Amino acid sequence: MPNFMSRSNLIKVAKLYYIGNMSQDQIASILGVSRPKISRMLKMCREKRIVEFKINTSPSSSSEIASKIKEHFHLKDVIVVPSCSALESCKETVGKAAAEYLNMHLKPKIMIGITWGTTTNYMVNSFQPNQLADRSFIIQLSGGLHSQSMSLDARELVKTLALKLNAKWLLLQTPLVVQNKLLKKLLIEEPQIKRHFYMFNEVDIAFVGLGSSHPEESVTYKAGYITKAEAVQLEAEGYGADICGHRLDIDGNQVETILTDRVLSIGLDTLQKIPVVVGIGAGEEKAHSIIAGAKGGYLDALIIDEVAAIAVMGLEKIL
Repeated sequence: MPNFMSRSNLIKVAKLYYIGNMSQDQIASILGVSRPKISRMLKMCREKRIVEFKINTSPSSSSEIASKIKEHFHLKDVIVVPSCSALESCKETVGKAAAEYLNMHLKPKIMIGITWGTTTNYMVNSFQPNQLADRSFIIQLSGGLHSQSMSLDARELVKTLALKLNAKWLLLQTPLVVQNKLLKKLLIEEPQIKRHFYMFNEVDIAFVGLGSSHPEESVTYKAGYITKAEAVQLEAEGYGADICGHRLDIDGNQVETILTDRVLSIGLDTLQKIPVVVGIGAGEEKAHSIIAGAKGGYLDALIIDEVAAIAVMGLEKIL
């Protein structure tokens, strides 16, 4: 199988696994490739929608899960949307639900804070305001990632959302992570940046992306601020949860890491004071950040998919 990721080979593997009920080891032996390759091929089958799943569940299933999570963490709102076979589709569904939630909370002179993220990108792109928000502001909560990807560029997301609402925008013209503590201190004393951080106190509602607990999906790693080895070490030490660039343990305590005092983002103490902070994300990899954010009191509401919700319930032993 020279080109083992070709569509025809992916279909063969899918049929052997899902219809033939063969194990990944058996398929690997038959096709003469390693088991990890078979695992990657099956994942690719889902991403390319060669394989799609339909689970016959009751309409009340998602709302029941949402109620249990809401009660467990004492949150204001929890919305659980159906999961899709592809993670990207799940993020899109969560983003659309977040856009609807924003519409429910629009009011005159509102200050809306957002961070970067793929799910935030889907929220902003799908958002269709049910009213304009004149004399309102959209504010960037975390420094930029200097990425070519729209989903990782909070500046573009802020401007796009502001234009849709006929609102003004406030951009944080700094990177998310700087080289050392002294540089952060100097930047924060710059008048424009100092004013920006002061405006965080005026935010009415914030939508924050939830960091992945998978080291290779860590935003700080993908943006080049830390190495893969450092990302793996943070996860191994129990600091895989990430809210607005700040690392937390599973109980929601902010911890000292190689990133501490280098992050330019809204402080967690300020985040706690915002009337409504909505955590948005999809996939089991977001479970640790969801739990840490809720336990630390940094999140008031959640908009997540079923897979993320079930992972949270499993980790928290929510029956």
